Amino acid sequence: MAFLWSKLSQGSVRRIGIRRLGRFLAILAIALAAGHLAQTVAARKAAPPLAAVNVPTKIVALSASPEATGLATKTDDPSKPLPLNHFFLTPPISQTLDVDLLHDCTPQLAASVEPGAMVALTLRAPCDRGARVVVAHGGLTVTGRVGANGRLALDIPAMDQTGRFEVRFGDGRRIEVLHPVPDLVGVKRFAVQWLGLDGFILHGFENGADFGGPGDVSPNQPGPVATGGWLVTLGEQAVDNPLMAQVYTYPGQGVADIVVEAPVTAANCGQEKLAQTLSSAAGAAEVVDLTLAMPDCSAVGDFLVLKNLASDMKVAAK
Repeated sequence: MAFLWSKLSQGSVRRIGIRRLGRFLAILAIALAAGHLAQTVAARKAAPPLAAVNVPTKIVALSASPEATGLATKTDDPSKPLPLNHFFLTPPISQTLDVDLLHDCTPQLAASVEPGAMVALTLRAPCDRGARVVVAHGGLTVTGRVGANGRLALDIPAMDQTGRFEVRFGDGRRIEVLHPVPDLVGVKRFAVQWLGLDGFILHGFENGADFGGPGDVSPNQPGPVATGGWLVTLGEQAVDNPLMAQVYTYPGQGVADIVVEAPVTAANCGQEKLAQTLSSAAGAAEVVDLTLAMPDCSAVGDFLVLKNLASDMKVAAK
């Protein structure tokens, strides 16, 4: 190529036509390109093959040993994808973790006074969900059950002005709160309480009322009625050995006669029925044991009617 350029520049040869010169240069470029391609192919054939890629078959935990993390460190089949937990550097949280461990299991009891010398009692026991408890105050004793949310709320008629409330658990634990109820001094109450499902029916007959009529304050008509008396039923029945009670609050004005009915059932006929009555006046409570000899089973469906329980007790058949 250098020789050709020299001759052309010196004009020592005959002139070459422009067309012939272009054709010659094109042929020369093709030849040079073919030679470069041949050299490249030959170089690739001579190069050593690439090394095979190694697929890892083991993962080493950096923050803990495999035994501590509980992670597998080897796969049986390297072609299968590794489970996601192979890439956790700390052990996963157990699904069986007791959520109560995150709470303070110490029961808490709070009380607040409401109108009518009532007390709102709130028990918080997050680790005793569904537990049977006994609530006691001024001789009054009833059962309750802690809810699924770990709480129990009760509205209790105060029987004792000192306002001492206690909650007892089945394992012997006890918790209490003291909240005086000064308004109880001007309130008069009567209650009957018993064990089991065969209960009593408490009536407060106000101003000469008859059974079922206006002024008959009872579980069917708890009031308050126009004269102001009212009745509360306490106790959780859906537990073992339920303790139940009914509390009647006398009206502020007027007169009321107390009557308690004891139904004769197949479960109590011919047996002794045990109960207690409670009277609260001037801020203090008095408890009296009550024992009834129930009629034989031929009287199932009848009632024993206990009158004048606030003073002399009389028993009559209804």
